[in-house]
This record gives sequence, C-alpha cells and structure tokens, in this order.
Amino acid sequence: MEAQVQKDLIRGVSSRGAHYTNNKSVSIAWNHMRVWQKLVGTDGSQDLLVFEDDALITNNAIDMYREVQALGILHSNYILKLVTGVPMKWLGTRELMPLDSFFVHSHTYVLKKCLCSTRQNIFNNGAYVLDHNAALILLERFMPMRFHVDVYLHYVGYLFSNLYVVEPNFMVFSGRPSTHQLPQDQHNRIWPDFKEQMLNIVSLDCPLY
Repeated sequence: MEAQVQKDLIRGVSSRGAHYTNNKSVSIAWNHMRVWQKLVGTDGSQDLLVFEDDALITNNAIDMYREVQALGILHSNYILKLVTGVPMKWLGTRELMPLDSFFVHSHTYVLKKCLCSTRQNIFNNGAYVLDHNAALILLERFMPMRFHVDVYLHYVGYLFSNLYVVEPNFMVFSGRPSTHQLPQDQHNRIWPDFKEQMLNIVSLDCPLY
C-alpha cells in the first residue's frame, strides 16, 4: 500500500477524497480484486457480473444487459458500469460520449463511453460487468493500493480499457445504511472530497467536441 495512504488510515482522515476511507474500504477493494482473480482464472469465454451486497439484480437489469450486448459495441477489454449516477450535471458530461440507444420495458436508455477523467462522481461500483482482459489490466495495476476501488476502476477503466456506462441509472438498491462509512467517516471526508473535486476539474483531459 502506498505510504501516504497508510498514514491516512492510521490518522483516520484522508488527504485525498479518492483515498481509502478506513480499513473497511480496503477490505471492499480486496474483495473486488479477489473476484477479478476468479475471472482471470477461467478460460476467458465469458464475462462476469460483479455486484455489491446492497444491489438488487432484477429481470429488468438482465434484459438491459442483453440489449447492450445485442448492440455489438462491447468487444474485448471492457467494463460496463450498471450504476452511473451523475449528481452534478451542471458541470457538463463531456467525458461521456453517447454511442447508441435501446429500449427496455418501454424505457429508453443510452450507452455511453467514458473518454477521459471525470469532474463528477460516476465512480459507483454497485454493479458492473467486465471481461477477462479488463480483469487482467485491473489486477496488473492494483498494487500498491492507492485509490478507493470505485475510483480505481474508473481511472484504470478509461485509460487502459473500454469503460461504458448506461444512462439513466436503472439499478435498484436496498437502501440500507452504509456499513463501511459511519457518520464520522462521512464528516471527515467533506474537505478531502472537496479537494478531490477541485483536482478533477483542474486535471480534466477531455477532448473538445
């Protein structure tokens, strides 16, 4: 683990919003990594759905994924995020390029590709699909551990893989309170999260289109 991240965990306050919140967030990242290892250990003929314990996988989600596959856009080395969440659309969504639209149960969805770093919180890893090659790339860059797994998957996904999202968000969650981020943790993250947001805006590397 990176030295600064270790210091953050010991003192209980992150120096960056992208860093781990506490040891529970480290454990979550490790669990995602173990799932990627499972996929890499297969023959690579199938992709893998990963979802956290508060995600509710419904027939609607399965039908949506089948429609995305039918578009013929997803090829080797891809990550498809089933949870998007763009809370600050007033900042713009230049990082997401629309590719195609499709219908599921009378609703229209748009498949978008992430082209660059983000000014917004589209990091949620509540549910996503990835293939064998994307899992390999995530594992290759996982150590030393630095970024919260949601942020890590986004940064590595747009730089070294094909990172896709679907809008609007259609995933359903249980709504249970977070078990890895207590109110004190959330309070401690206000300033680091603000700094992270400013860093994202300054370091934006999106093409002008």
